[in-house]
Amino acid sequence: MLEDLKNKVVLIMGASGDIGGVTAELFSSLGSKVVITGRNPEKLEKTATQCQSVSPSHSKPLTILCDLTVEEDAKNLINKIIETYGELDVVVNCASYDSYGDIMDENTLSEFDAQCAVKLRGTIQLLRLALPPLIKSRGAIVNMSSVQKPSISISDDKVHLIQRMIIKTCFCFSPGLVETESMKQKDDASALLGWYSETAPLRKVTSPKEIAETIAFLASNSAGSITGSNLLVEAGSSNGIGEAIVKLFAKLGSKVVVNGRDAGNVKRVVAECESVSPFDYKPLAVVGDLTQTEMAKNLVNKTIETFSRIDVLVNNAAIHKDIRILDKEVMHDFDDHHAINIRAAVELCHLTLPHLIESKGTIVNISAIPKPYFLHPCLTKASLDMLTKVLALEFGPKGVRVNAINVGPTDSETFKKQPNYEELKAMFTSRIPLGRVGRTEDIARGAVFLASDMASFITGALLPIDGGILLA
Repeated sequence: MLEDLKNKVVLIMGASGDIGGVTAELFSSLGSKVVITGRNPEKLEKTATQCQSVSPSHSKPLTILCDLTVEEDAKNLINKIIETYGELDVVVNCASYDSYGDIMDENTLSEFDAQCAVKLRGTIQLLRLALPPLIKSRGAIVNMSSVQKPSISISDDKVHLIQRMIIKTCFCFSPGLVETESMKQKDDASALLGWYSETAPLRKVTSPKEIAETIAFLASNSAGSITGSNLLVEAGSSNGIGEAIVKLFAKLGSKVVVNGRDAGNVKRVVAECESVSPFDYKPLAVVGDLTQTEMAKNLVNKTIETFSRIDVLVNNAAIHKDIRILDKEVMHDFDDHHAINIRAAVELCHLTLPHLIESKGTIVNISAIPKPYFLHPCLTKASLDMLTKVLALEFGPKGVRVNAINVGPTDSETFKKQPNYEELKAMFTSRIPLGRVGRTEDIARGAVFLASDMASFITGALLPIDGGILLA
């Protein structure tokens, strides 16, 4: 999934830190032209040596000492990159200044000023200079923020706001507690790490490598409207988004189960999945209506009989009608949407979770962003979001991850059948910062990421794949 990062020019800010250093190594191993910057020359040299050792071409990164709080340093950094490579494709901002004091400390304002200088003002200053070459290359920005923690959260929240204001392929993600060397050296490290391991749903602390893998995914084309699974059960995979998801899993070597109500469509998708499988795996086809309990049981039973395990469940079965609160058939349509969009998903989770606990598997629920007029789809998808969060909390300690994708306007077969399709598409395109509606392949890549080991420390997340329309 990350092959497109080869030969990309990638700037890693804060590469003398643990997370920045590991991130630089990962991009180097993927064949990127890496530029590393930081304030500690010894640590930067160590990172450069490690990057060279994993680079397929044994290339040493361009190393530039830089204090991002100094404007001339930031200008010199961008100028040297353009002089050396002629372009810039990705900026990864790992620069940090973490402090764990509280509001009553005597030095709280000086610590606040230091954090804002590095994490906020330095970020704005660098991005102002980097955006022209990034716009030219249609590149990406990945800012690393954090979850709420005392003292360091205010500047990180402002980084989130920067991400919302830049009309670009720009991501900001918030890791929880990370077991870095600097973290382990703190006086209360043992107590803090122990508390986090006991209270986090996945019952572990993340590593810099897991953060680096997430950064690489966000910087790649795989997250453009932003494998490792053995067996996928796809509920609702005979057309549209579900079809794209099951085909991508098959292409990556997964054993897949194709489900839908249209026997002809199921047969076609099965043949196409088999044709792209690198191991010539033949998918299991199960035709039927998942609103019927016996059908749901049959789907799970046949999967276990055939493959003896389940690693991934994708809940995609859904109907999506333009229903409004004053329509005469509003309650009849509510029952229809409830039965397939949420009740069937709950029942499949109920039936598959014993097997997912055994395999330490994962669930990916295909949800949606809110939109006017589509009352019942939005109501039921909101329920699916809450189901995702509740199951993530309950089953994280048992090794099962549960996430959802909030799908934006997507050029699926269902969307194309809307009577005012062209008008809707033009309206959405004008509002979406990335300038197009989504493709089914965009959603499929997100599902594969969430189901893979690259997302091993992500659970309870609602991943919007909407081209940025929620920010507009």
